[in-house]
Amino acid sequence: MVKSKWELFEKFINKVLKDLASDVLVRRNQYLIGKRTKKHRKIDLLIQRQVGHSWINIAIEYQDLKNPMDVTSIKKTIELFQDVAVNMGIIVAANGFTREARAVGENAKLKLYDLADTDNHNWNISLEVPTLCYVQNLEKFNFSIEYPSNKLVPIEDSYMLYNQQGEQLGFVRDLIAAWWTQTDHGFAAGYHKNIDCIPEEKFILVNKELIQVKIKANVHVEEFIYLKEWLIEEISEFEERTNDKIKTKNFMTEDIDLEDLKNNCGKIKDVSSLAIKPFFRTAIKACNNF
Repeated sequence: MVKSKWELFEKFINKVLKDLASDVLVRRNQYLIGKRTKKHRKIDLLIQRQVGHSWINIAIEYQDLKNPMDVTSIKKTIELFQDVAVNMGIIVAANGFTREARAVGENAKLKLYDLADTDNHNWNISLEVPTLCYVQNLEKFNFSIEYPSNKLVPIEDSYMLYNQQGEQLGFVRDLIAAWWTQTDHGFAAGYHKNIDCIPEEKFILVNKELIQVKIKANVHVEEFIYLKEWLIEEISEFEERTNDKIKTKNFMTEDIDLEDLKNNCGKIKDVSSLAIKPFFRTAIKACNNF
């Protein structure tokens, strides 16, 4: 006997329950209050998992349509997910999606499954944490060097800098790159001139003489936004207890791989186009990586 689409959906729900860890809540036909509409909005399947003292909310909507889900239908689901501000949105369609609808859903960072696709999916993996990654890349830079007019300084591609005690600080280019990746400087995308990025007293060594110099940098900054789902590997626990629960604020994810972001996570042009509310936001500094 051929199973109905709803029987297959029931089988899918049972697989979700089987795959997920015991600390995950799975509830059917839940109502969430819309942030914009202020109305109760129905979610077919709501998955919740506590991370520290917050909750990740994952909404799964089932579409039992005769035909593949079209753009109009998928836009309605995007509006639903945006209104209730879920952290991850999943659509399971009984008869799949039109090509245009799939493109709209994927652009909004939804996970789209034909009902037939759900058997082989491990739903426990879907509880990785959706994170907006703001990558600021130092695309290129140059620098100028000022020194006393009565000193003769050879022209070089880079200079080794020293402190007043004659100890090496590093090459100018390396120090500028380190300043970029290690300092919270707050520069927006664009071109920035005459930046004092190596503030301590600095000298160059010419014919065994330390000559004090001023270094100014001109930098060109690019900014990219990616949505990455990261696995939380560790939660730092604080001894602040409320009703026998430990509140936590620090999380450790898997290592950040810039190449993985660039090659596998697709740039986001407009955050407002997302159907979901990312759980975390993080800023990442890169130096000529993109």
